[in-house]
Amino acid sequence: MPDKMKEDAMELDYEKFEELMAFWKTMAHEMHVSWHEALEAASALPEGKRSLSEIQRLVIKARDSESFDLRFFNQKLPPEVSKWPNLITKEDVEQNMPMAFGRLLGMKEPETPMRNVWDKYYTPLASTREMGSIWETVASILRMLSLGERSWGYEFLEDTVKIQFRKFKAYLKQKRLLAPAIPAQRPQNSRLNPGVIAFYFGPQVENPDKYTWVARWTSQAAIDDFHSSPGFADWAASYVAPLATFTVLTCTAVHGDAIIPLEAPCTEFLFSYGADDDYLDARLDPFLKYVSDAKLPGMGGGITGELTPVNYVGVEQPEPKIAILLLGWTSLADHQAQRGEGKVIDKHIHYIRSGRKSVELFHVNLQKL
Repeated sequence: MPDKMKEDAMELDYEKFEELMAFWKTMAHEMHVSWHEALEAASALPEGKRSLSEIQRLVIKARDSESFDLRFFNQKLPPEVSKWPNLITKEDVEQNMPMAFGRLLGMKEPETPMRNVWDKYYTPLASTREMGSIWETVASILRMLSLGERSWGYEFLEDTVKIQFRKFKAYLKQKRLLAPAIPAQRPQNSRLNPGVIAFYFGPQVENPDKYTWVARWTSQAAIDDFHSSPGFADWAASYVAPLATFTVLTCTAVHGDAIIPLEAPCTEFLFSYGADDDYLDARLDPFLKYVSDAKLPGMGGGITGELTPVNYVGVEQPEPKIAILLLGWTSLADHQAQRGEGKVIDKHIHYIRSGRKSVELFHVNLQKL
């Protein structure tokens, strides 16, 4: 083959390789062990072998390994507890589940099999208070499943196991924000995107099974660039892997300063679905002005906006148009204290009780990541 043809056939090194490696090294320890193994393999690539396709291969392999372990738990712990006895074996409780938990939390398996592997091998590896807490959550799940498998049956333990497993999945989701994306022309993970200002995350107070994640951006153009980027679909697929259902919305119009409600101790989210075209300007904005001008105790301020769906999985897409109101409160109790006949909110609630087809209201004690 002529030299010129050889050069054309060879793939050049990825031009942002060093930048990607620097970012990759910032990921949380409690990421699936496959991500750490992929980082080790990528870091060891010599010049001339650092092609985009090779990086993609490593990332896809890591993502698939992580997805395999997540599917394992979904298969072993379906919503119907009556199925558990036929799905969960003694080997699962003593070996398969502890090692899958360990891999999901970034730990390699022990070199030799051992009894009580979680307590003897994995627990001593928890090096921080936060890690110790989630390690104890896993230990609690395994103890309950062991009791169920041996004698008690699972019906009496179902609620405890499900609550603890939800806590574990929430912890995983928070750490997944640092999962590397498959790069295209440049690293596409949002943490490398200069348009991102901050992330916020937390479970809904009224329904802890549901989680809310908010990203603040510098501009709509930055959001659009990210959503249309070649790496977005793969990043999104990796991020939502632990979730049975999810909704992704982008805010196309914002009135007010988002920092105030998002960084309040408690954030009220009010979604109005099937809103009239003038709902934002004629109803939601006047309502917010009245409650803001009243300087209600415990309320810091709020914003309004309109939302556009990006992706829905496992849930019915609501009818457009979608409007949103965010209010920052000191606590849920402070919000509840301002409701009632004759109080400011109820005196002006008529503004937002018409001009839309349905609403959704919840509160989140957001954590800034």
